[in-house]
Amino acid sequence: MDPLDKKYVVMTIVGMHAGKEISDIFSWKKNEIGQHGKTYWLAHSPKAKVSQVQDFCKQAHTEGEDVYCLFINASTKNGARRTLHDSQASCVSADGIEWRKLDEGLKVTGKIDKAATVLVFDRLETLTDLLQIDLWNYSETNGAPMRFRLGASTACCQKNPSIGMKSHQRTIVGWARLKAPFAVYVK
Repeated sequence: MDPLDKKYVVMTIVGMHAGKEISDIFSWKKNEIGQHGKTYWLAHSPKAKVSQVQDFCKQAHTEGEDVYCLFINASTKNGARRTLHDSQASCVSADGIEWRKLDEGLKVTGKIDKAATVLVFDRLETLTDLLQIDLWNYSETNGAPMRFRLGASTACCQKNPSIGMKSHQRTIVGWARLKAPFAVYVK
């Protein structure tokens, strides 16, 4: 699978989480997929709320497309703020109304609040040969140029060229395939 060929992608800037290196987090999440067929990935971004991600993925599926999450490095060494929260979720919900206990053996950690979006993956790959991506080849779902900033480091994107961020050349360090219901709420 070449992630650069995908029309619909969710991009997220990755960095340390609660003192863990990204390689350790990837290993943990791949292990969960191997044992449970899925894993969860917490994101806080006004550009990737649960309903936005679900609608985006449903639209892609109507066109026969899977949606992949691209894990990209920040533009500068300290460009991704370290996540300090290590709270653990106990329940998940696809609609925010009907809640169920988180499956035994799956963990969602981070800042667990009403603004949290948790992406659902059934496949995750890390790249030994890192890929370069030009963010100018993508637009946000509203057609605006791609723009990441602190507090908005995850976004739903379509392959649609637009000149946006000054630092538009980035490195992809891994990718994951989103699985229905694609995103969930947590508490």
